[in-house]
Amino acid sequence: MSGGGVYSLATKGAKDVIDIATPLVLDAVDSITADGLRSGFTLSDMGCADGGTSFYREILPPGTLHLGFSATAMHWLSAKPGDISNHVHMVGATGQELDAFRAHAHADWRRILLNRASELKSGGKLVLVNFCIDEEGRYLGNTGGVNMFDTFNQIWLDFLQQGRIGRDEYRSMALPQFYNTAAEFSAPLEDPDDPVYGSGKRKHLLQRLVAAKRRRRAPGADRGILFDLRAAGAESARGTWHGLRPRLHGD
Repeated sequence: MSGGGVYSLATKGAKDVIDIATPLVLDAVDSITADGLRSGFTLSDMGCADGGTSFYREILPPGTLHLGFSATAMHWLSAKPGDISNHVHMVGATGQELDAFRAHAHADWRRILLNRASELKSGGKLVLVNFCIDEEGRYLGNTGGVNMFDTFNQIWLDFLQQGRIGRDEYRSMALPQFYNTAAEFSAPLEDPDDPVYGSGKRKHLLQRLVAAKRRRRAPGADRGILFDLRAAGAESARGTWHGLRPRLHGD
């Protein structure tokens, strides 16, 4: 794997997403009280560039995190749930194969939230900006015109038909990614039976979620769906869970 910032240079669109999220981060910082900063300030940037999927484990001692941030990273799963027989991405999967990816992704998302609930200080904030599938079925690589993942799949099929790869290689190519819908992102904070909702780590549970789709264009940015988990409403025992707002980026 190439190092030295090669990944960051090849993903300029991710930088545009971070720039667009800057006001969310500044709002979160402004809302942290002076009393909460007497012992210093702890920031985590989870899954950044070549940093990998650090968000699948607790990376800080309990009750120490002032501000947690992650952008365009949490669609990467903790492991590949299985192969896909007729596509290279979950957006083209069906039946039990899609169900396996969905179940794994839902468990991963709850794992992320529970880890952050442990790490956050009282009054701490999270700004999580994630790819998702919107109400019209759009997602990164499929916002009008050519579908990026269908193109990837066709290239892989061409390799199979040309004998350059075998059937097992084609099936095992499935990317370990999942794009949640806004409802799937919101579910752990809305369902009283969900382990996140009833984890005992929250003083007050989220009563209302903000679902406002916003559109904006960043010059040269990749087109894709963003999902924000911002601080806005319910106090947790170790921090604040903010409203969930899906929005379309680059349209």
